[in-house]
Order: sequence, then C-alpha cells, then structure tokens
Amino acid sequence: MTAIEVPTTTIPPAPRHQDQLLKMGIEEQRVLIGATLEELELMEDWYAASTLESHHETLIFPDPPQTDVCIVMVAGAVANTFSDWVEIVDENAASFSSKFAANSGYIVSLINEDFSDADKVYLIEMAYGAAKTVIGRTRMQSGTNKTDTANQERMRALVIPAGETVYYRMASEVESADIYCHIRYYLVPS
Repeated sequence: MTAIEVPTTTIPPAPRHQDQLLKMGIEEQRVLIGATLEELELMEDWYAASTLESHHETLIFPDPPQTDVCIVMVAGAVANTFSDWVEIVDENAASFSSKFAANSGYIVSLINEDFSDADKVYLIEMAYGAAKTVIGRTRMQSGTNKTDTANQERMRALVIPAGETVYYRMASEVESADIYCHIRYYLVPS
C-alpha cells in the first residue's frame, strides 16, 4: 500500500462572523477557502459593498420636514399598460433627480402611503437617463381599504450616476390609477 500524503498547510479556524474574516490576513483567507488572490480581492470589495448596503443612513424624498407632501405616480391611461416615462417629482414639482446632481446613489425603497383604487395590482419601473436605463422594478397590491399603513417596497436598485434624470412609469389594473408615496435613497460619498 502506498501512504497517503497529508498536506502540511495549517488551516486556520473558520471565522464565525464577517468581521472576523475581514480581520484575517489575505493568505489566511486564501488557505481557508482555497481561493486565488484575485478572487479574494473581489470578495473583499463585495464584503465592503455588502457592509455599506447593510449599514448606512438613508435619506427621504420629498425632503423632511414636509410631512404633507408626497410623490404622486400615475398609471397608464389604459388598464394594464405602462404610462410614459415621467421624471420623478413631488407635489411641489421638486425634482428627485436634483438629489443626484453631484453624487451617484441609489434608491433603497419606495414607501407607498395611499392608492387610488383598492384591491388592485400596481407595477412600477424606475430608470435614469435619456436611454431610460432601468434601475429597479416593484409590484404591489392595494388592500381592501386602500392601505391601512404604509408599506415599504425594497428596491435594491442599481446605481444612478451623478447628474442623471430619474424617471418612473407605472401600470395598474385600473386606468390612470395613482399611488402616493415617498422614496428612501442613498448618496454615495464623493
């Protein structure tokens, strides 16, 4: 019988938390998971982005302390048909795009506050730029009493580059239905 060779590399104990993994040296991580150096560098970027996604302060549009102002999104004039692309503005015509004038960022969530029609499905797409690059989509349904409490639709939207105009389009089971909502967003520090 031939003896089996056992590798002499010492494998570090597996970390229990992401923080422990980040504190490990790059070589310890490589040995632990058998990854290449290039793969580890990509993972470190992912960990940093993941941590930022999980732990950051979001901003609100329309701007506080305006508690009596919302964004009104309107569906297409034909049931189950998207509206045209419309720039996102609040009831005072303040532009959501202005928030991205100097910094890129992304939409974290759309919080619906009221629906024009009960027991209906609403579809929303959001995009930026002249080409209408889609950054996120959501589907929601109004309750029998419209909405008895605000509901947060997480977007996990793609990044909106600085200086771009932000648009939405909406479809509903009912023609020209609307929702009253606000947006939580995050600006990437420059």
